[in-house]
Amino acid sequence: MKTNKISNAFGAHKALLQMPAKSAFVALFAGVFLGGCSGKPSSSEIEKALTLEVQKNCEYASVTNVEVLNTQYGDPQNKERIHVKFTGDVNVKITGKLLESWDNFDKGSEIFWAWGEDIQNFNKEIAEARSKITDEYDAETAEYKEAMYNGGASPELLEQERAAKARADEKREKMGEWIKKGANDIFNKYAKDAEGILSSYQDGGIGRFRPIFKPGIPTGCSSVDPRTPLGLLYQEATKGGKLDAYFSRKGAVVSMQAERTMVKTEKGWMLPGQM
Repeated sequence: MKTNKISNAFGAHKALLQMPAKSAFVALFAGVFLGGCSGKPSSSEIEKALTLEVQKNCEYASVTNVEVLNTQYGDPQNKERIHVKFTGDVNVKITGKLLESWDNFDKGSEIFWAWGEDIQNFNKEIAEARSKITDEYDAETAEYKEAMYNGGASPELLEQERAAKARADEKREKMGEWIKKGANDIFNKYAKDAEGILSSYQDGGIGRFRPIFKPGIPTGCSSVDPRTPLGLLYQEATKGGKLDAYFSRKGAVVSMQAERTMVKTEKGWMLPGQM
């Protein structure tokens, strides 16, 4: 996997300046690098410190697979402050209640679209029934319409037209009741499975489901600044305008190369500000 470089100002909440890792490191931290010194931060300490930092913005983020490349004291006389150059992975993997919401979205979407398909098929039946009523009325009143076109209809034809219209209106009224029953039967077919997942409402006495939308990741997990860990991850994961990686249960991950200053404390090596 391609390794991306992140500058010393690692935190997403700071204004960062990206710089070539090797040259900037040497220029800013002149001195002797330590190879295998027992006082240097371990990979696990770096992972823990950086994970705490990125989780300030995104609770689903973590830093893993850290490998220390080299270390250097900014001040050879101060053995409790060290600069570390390392590689590692930045991760965002959704868990907990948000993941449960995604599962509900998948189930809710399946229910919503199945209900919608049944409604569409029922709408076709409704259109055919309406067309049949209209065709019957047209057939029963054809002689009346022809007479009216030619100058006027006899009293008998007028009565036939009124009777035909009355029958058509009665059929349409009964059809309204049939539509309401049919639509509610379809609604009730899915109501139990949709309980607690889809919201619903009444529209003219007919039950309907509201569409469900997939919960997005927290804003803090999608920094747009590629000079920060989460920004770098977001940029890599969303190449081509897609958010598939962020919405995947497998999570999103990107490799990086970075430099950080760490401070030795009673609790181990930590980032400045974490003591």
